Amino acid sequence: MKCPNCGFTNEDRASVCISCGANFFEFSRSSEKLNAAKSAWVDQEVIEAIFVDVEKEKAIKNKQLAKLKNQVKVLLISGSVLILLAASIAFLYSEDIKKKRTIAAQNFADALVCLEQGDFDCSLDKLGTSSDLGYNEQKVIKLSEKIFEAQAGEAFIDGDYALAVISAKSCIERANDNLFCRELICDSKIEISKRLIDAGEWRQSIDMLDEAILDCKDPSIAQDYENSVYRRWIEEENARNHFLQASMIKREWKARYPNPK
Repeated sequence: MKCPNCGFTNEDRASVCISCGANFFEFSRSSEKLNAAKSAWVDQEVIEAIFVDVEKEKAIKNKQLAKLKNQVKVLLISGSVLILLAASIAFLYSEDIKKKRTIAAQNFADALVCLEQGDFDCSLDKLGTSSDLGYNEQKVIKLSEKIFEAQAGEAFIDGDYALAVISAKSCIERANDNLFCRELICDSKIEISKRLIDAGEWRQSIDMLDEAILDCKDPSIAQDYENSVYRRWIEEENARNHFLQASMIKREWKARYPNPK
């Protein structure tokens, strides 16, 4: 047996080292206690190390949890701010819409007053503002039809046939079935052709009557007048000894009206 204390080799059954006198039994017990102590110390270190790791992991988790809570808090605050902002914008938009509707209604009412006073420019201006602010589209179209109808009628009475045609066309654009405006276009073009004859503009007079024939509900009036224009034009050219020109006009006349009146 080798002495665990000094390393001397003794007999196998020796209980005491003959070299150093160490008691093998006592030494064995002491070694077991020492090993047990070392094992306990190692286990304690392991436990402490595990505890430290657990505490570190817990601290990390707590830190992450705190960070997450802060992020949620920021999101909640941001969400609340966005909700308040959206509500504010919606309220302001609603108020703006109400204001625009009020102004639009007032301008529409002013347009009616201007129309009653015969101030067509004022009426159209107020109606345009009302339309821009989103007033009822059908009501705007109907009133604009009345404005242009009244303007065309007044222009015809005043002898401003060109304006009468323009206004009556604007009236037709808004109400294609407005017979008054259609007839006004027809009558105005006939009157314009008369003025062209007085100015010696025979060809332009014929062209204007051609338009009137297309516009008139009953084209016979414009056709009868066109026949008379051809007749007078030929007579004037003959009176000036422009016989060739008169012959060409007569040929054109018969081509349009095989049985001229």
